[in-house]
Amino acid sequence: MARYKAANEHLSPDELQTVMPVSKDRRQSILDIAKDYSAVTYNISSCETPVINGDSAQYVCRQNVMYTDRKGKRVQGGNGTVVFSFKRAGGNWALQDVRGK
Repeated sequence: MARYKAANEHLSPDELQTVMPVSKDRRQSILDIAKDYSAVTYNISSCETPVINGDSAQYVCRQNVMYTDRKGKRVQGGNGTVVFSFKRAGGNWALQDVRGK
């Protein structure tokens, strides 16, 4: 999840692609955000105990997003509960998806 947070904060769809699958729409959304904002900060907190079911797992957390526009003004972004979905691959857990709950 630290790599997910860092890739989003770097506004880099290519970096995010190394962490999880990135759809064409998600890639474009990140590029659009990068046009308007110079920085984004993700705060991921209050995570529940992961629910593991065989080779898949879900991790429910609170996510707060803060953007900084090109003039330096901070703008509150989306806040809420998100579900991180993982799949076990070769003994490691790989992030597959992140969705609002």
